[in-house]
Amino acid sequence: MDELYNWILFGHILGAATWFGGHVLLEGLGATANRSGDPAIYTRHIVTASKTTERVMPIAAIMTLGFGIWLVIDGAWEFSDVFVSIGFLVAILGFAIGLGFLTPKGKQLAAMVEDEGVDAPGAFELARRLTMGDHAMTGILVIAMIAMIFKF
Repeated sequence: MDELYNWILFGHILGAATWFGGHVLLEGLGATANRSGDPAIYTRHIVTASKTTERVMPIAAIMTLGFGIWLVIDGAWEFSDVFVSIGFLVAILGFAIGLGFLTPKGKQLAAMVEDEGVDAPGAFELARRLTMGDHAMTGILVIAMIAMIFKF
């Protein structure tokens, strides 16, 4: 293997680890906030998490996809490999969930809390819906990680 391949693979793994690890961290922090039993603490956590993920997750996803495509173009793998197809499907689903649901709903929740406070009517329910979207993202990222590790 050449040195360039190793750097491309490193970029791909770094992006994937950040994307996946970020979602695992969100799961843990969300569970901790939920255990408080206080809807205001939970909602505040989801607002903070949404603002943070909006900055980190798109970059991690683009790195993962971009370096993954580069690995295929470089000849390390084929677009017809099942695990590569699964990776593309996960990227498409990830962008759809992130850009189509998590980002707009996160901004909606942040605006609601900023305008009306953390106890705004509907804020806690919206925070719960955002958490369900994060669960979906974490789940599909687990599938991608399994596919990439076992190369099926």
